[in-house]
Amino acid sequence: MSIENYISSIAGSDVLLEKVKAVKKLADAICPDKIEDFFVSEYRKSDDERVYQSLFLFSERYLLESKNIISAETKIDITFYFAYVDYFEITSNEFNFTKASEKSTLQVEGNIGQATFKLNASGKNCDKLWNIINKYLKPNLYSDLEFEEMVE
Repeated sequence: MSIENYISSIAGSDVLLEKVKAVKKLADAICPDKIEDFFVSEYRKSDDERVYQSLFLFSERYLLESKNIISAETKIDITFYFAYVDYFEITSNEFNFTKASEKSTLQVEGNIGQATFKLNASGKNCDKLWNIINKYLKPNLYSDLEFEEMVE
């Protein structure tokens, strides 16, 4: 899915779209791997207004985060996560892990070494987050056996 289609699917503004494009361009420049995927962490307030928090970008081996995505300042963190996700916890509400409804919420938080992460989704964005979990986090859960095989 293109950045434009994704931002539109989460009811993002043109300001959010332009910021995501700018951060993606920076991520492409600093990440040793090709950026494969992206996710905007967001939640809905009680009045149904969406609050956009962070942009997460994923490559085969690296996780990048740009916090406070709609602020004027651009700040980006990068961490190596390949086979190194220590732990994650999933919390959901009205999400059946197959297809999200407008009332669905999904959250995943965890650790990659000393780094922590927290991704939030509401509505259809839960489907995108569930795909991210299965494509990037689950396969990279750390185990001593996998690490030893990888090093040899």
